[in-house]
Amino acid sequence: MALDGIVTRAIVHELQGCIGGRISKIHQPNGHDVVLTLRAQRGNSKLLVSASPTYPRVHFTEKSFLNPTEAPMFCMLMRKHCEGAIIENIRQIGMERIIHIDVRQRDELGDVSAKRIIIELMGRHSNIILLDPATDAIMDGIHHVTPSISSYRVIMPGFSYTAPPEQHKSNPLEVSKTEFGHLFATAVDTDKSEDETATEVESDSKTAIETRADASRWLVNAFSGMSPLIAGEIASRTASDSDRIEAETLWTAFESVLEPVKDQLYTPVTGLNAKGRMVFAAIRLQSIQDQEKTYDTMSKCMEEYYGDKAERDTVKQRVSDLLRFLQNERNKNIKKLDNLNKDLLDADDADKYRLWGELLFASLHLVNKGDKSVELINFYDENQANITIQLDPLLTPSDNAQRYFKRYNKYKNSLAVIHEQLGKTKDEIAYLDNLLQQLSIASMNDIEEIRDELVQQGYLRDRNKKGKKKRKTTVQRCINSLRRKALTSWSAKTICRTNM
Repeated sequence: MALDGIVTRAIVHELQGCIGGRISKIHQPNGHDVVLTLRAQRGNSKLLVSASPTYPRVHFTEKSFLNPTEAPMFCMLMRKHCEGAIIENIRQIGMERIIHIDVRQRDELGDVSAKRIIIELMGRHSNIILLDPATDAIMDGIHHVTPSISSYRVIMPGFSYTAPPEQHKSNPLEVSKTEFGHLFATAVDTDKSEDETATEVESDSKTAIETRADASRWLVNAFSGMSPLIAGEIASRTASDSDRIEAETLWTAFESVLEPVKDQLYTPVTGLNAKGRMVFAAIRLQSIQDQEKTYDTMSKCMEEYYGDKAERDTVKQRVSDLLRFLQNERNKNIKKLDNLNKDLLDADDADKYRLWGELLFASLHLVNKGDKSVELINFYDENQANITIQLDPLLTPSDNAQRYFKRYNKYKNSLAVIHEQLGKTKDEIAYLDNLLQQLSIASMNDIEEIRDELVQQGYLRDRNKKGKKKRKTTVQRCINSLRRKALTSWSAKTICRTNM
C-alpha cells in the first residue's frame, strides 16, 4: 500500500505543530472515521483519522462531513475523555504505521486525566483505540476485535492493550552501512544453495542480488515501514534489471532515497508510475512517469489522492441499501407492467364475449345443458359464417350466456383502470430509473436528499419516527383480568345449565 512508514513519519512531523493545542470538537461521520477539530497556534483545523479497511489514513482536511443525528458510542466516549483536552505528544512507533497521541484533560472532579489515542493504519486491521496509559487498559476501539477473531490481541473495553505483532525488521533510518552490508550478505547467502556458495568462494566473486525485483522484495522484508513503492524506487536507482546488484550499489541508492526522510525534508508528490497507476509518496520519485504533481504539505497530497476514492467508497456503502431497495421496486413494477399488458390483451377481447352472449341468447333452443360447445350462425357477419362457442356443461344455456355478458362487462370496466395503471407504472419505472441514475453519481448530501424524498413519497419509513408500543396501564390490566374471569364464570354456568 502507498501509506507506508515514511508517509506516516511525514504526517507525524506535520502534526507536531498541534502539540499544546486543544481538541475542541469530535465527530464520527461513519463507522470508521473520526474528525477532530483542533485549536492551536496555527488556528482551527480539522484532523481526519480513518480506520477504513480500504483507505486508512491521518491528515488535515478541508472537507465537510455529514454527521449522524445521534453520535455513535465510540464518539460519545471520545468526547467525554478527549473533548477539550490538550495535546501533549504525538509520535510514531518506530517506522511502523502506528501513531500515539497523548492528551491531558480535567475530569468532572477537576483532577488531571491523561489518555492516549492509538491510531493503527494497517489495512483491514486498522483501528482507533482510546487507552488509559496509567493501566494500559483499553477504554474502547472504533473496531472491536473479540477473542473469537484473534487469540493474539483483543480490542475490547477492559482488556489490556497489546501492540500489533513485531515483524523483527530493521529501522531503515538507523541502520549503518556495515549493518546494511551484513543484512545484505545474510540474505544472499540464505537464498543460495551450497553448490552456488562453494562456486562463489572458489571464484572469489562478490555477493550480489540478481535483479531489481529481488532487491525490492529483500528491502520490503528487511526494513520496517518500507513499502514496495519506495523499495522499487531504491532498486531502480541501482542498475539495469539484467545486472547483478551488489551491496555497495544498493546502499548508495538506499541512502539517496532515505536521506531527506532522515532530515525531515519532504516533497509530497502524486503521479502515474510505469504501470499507469496513480501513486503518492512523501518524497520525489524517479519512478513517476507522468502527471507528476507536488504539494506544500503531506495532508494536501493525501487529501487529493484519497479524497474522491474514500468518498466514493463511503457513498457506495451508504447507498447499497437504497440501490437494493430501488432495484427491487423497479423489478416489481416491471413484473406489474407485464401483467397489465396481459390483462390488456384479455380486455381487448371484451367484444368477443358480448357477441357470444348475444348469439347464445338468440339460440337458447339450440343449446342443451351438458353441451361442451355449440356451433351457431354469426348473424352479425356479412357472410353469415358459423362460429364455435365453448360452454360450461354444468351450466344451463342461459347461465352460459350470462357468464359471457359478465365477463364482457368486467373487461369493459377494467379497460379504463388498466390504461390508468399502465400510465402510472411506466411513470414509476421512469422515476426509479432516474433515482438509480442519480445514485450512481451521488455525493453524501445527495444520498440523504434522495432518502428524504423516498420517505415523502411513501417508499420508505421515516427512521427518526420510532413507533412506541402502547403499554397497558394498571387499571386497564385489572379491567381485562376481571373481564376474563367474568367470561369464564359465565361459560361455566352455561355448561352447568346445559347438563341439567
